[in-house]
Amino acid sequence: MNDFLSKVLNDYIEKVNSSLDQRISAWDCSIADREVRDSIGGLMARQVTLATNFAANPGIWNPHVAPIFLRCMADVYITFCWIIKDTQARCRQFIEYGLGQEKLAIEKYKEQVLKEDGDIGTEVREFIEIREKMLEVERHSFLVPVNLGSWSEMSTRTMAQEVGEERFYDYVFVQFSSSIHSTWQHIWRFNLLPCTNPLHGCHRVPVNPILPPDLQQLMNAAKYLCKVFRKFDCEMLKLNNLKHSYSTYDFLDNEFVKYGKENRTGEQRKKGRIRHRRTKGRNSLKRKK
Repeated sequence: MNDFLSKVLNDYIEKVNSSLDQRISAWDCSIADREVRDSIGGLMARQVTLATNFAANPGIWNPHVAPIFLRCMADVYITFCWIIKDTQARCRQFIEYGLGQEKLAIEKYKEQVLKEDGDIGTEVREFIEIREKMLEVERHSFLVPVNLGSWSEMSTRTMAQEVGEERFYDYVFVQFSSSIHSTWQHIWRFNLLPCTNPLHGCHRVPVNPILPPDLQQLMNAAKYLCKVFRKFDCEMLKLNNLKHSYSTYDFLDNEFVKYGKENRTGEQRKKGRIRHRRTKGRNSLKRKK
């Protein structure tokens, strides 16, 4: 990582964390509305975590790993949009489902340990007790329901449709799902190459290609974070001017554009001047017409 990129990414991460803190400070949410504050604030913080960890690791800005992060960020955004439309009921629903899944996970873990070892050892018992105590702090476990279905009782697509984000679901959530589930359309494109021997019946050879970082993947992550910021600014802070919602994305965009202009080769600058003159001439003709 060169000095320019390192500085830009560190500044970006700092600005993102500052943006989160500023929004939480500006949010006039009663302490009594703990479930709303915890759910909305927690989801926004989760998106910040994904965006900043992604930005800090350029080695994963490739088609192998980047879609996994971006699909998670798409999931957070759709969930955030759906919850924010009915905060009281849906935040409680979101929390209860999560606590139920933790309760179920603890019981399944104990069951598996007993099945394999016949007894729960000291270290494992301590680990289980820590998780049980954490759950009890949130709610008495005997009061926690376990829901084996979807937490929202509907599909993610239906959630996206309800909040007007069906296009985002189709173009982002679905597109990146193949990487999450390692389905054929991902394997076929990135982990198989045609055999070079024509006598082998056109079979494919498994490969692990090293792919270079793609800056567009970073910009996508920055954009999905700002979509959450914008939704929060609009729905929770009730702001009319939402231009600042994309300030962290704009920061990255401006820095990379400036770097590109300052580091163009002589040939690139020459081509740029030619394109500028041609464009200027066309615009002049249009004005005359």
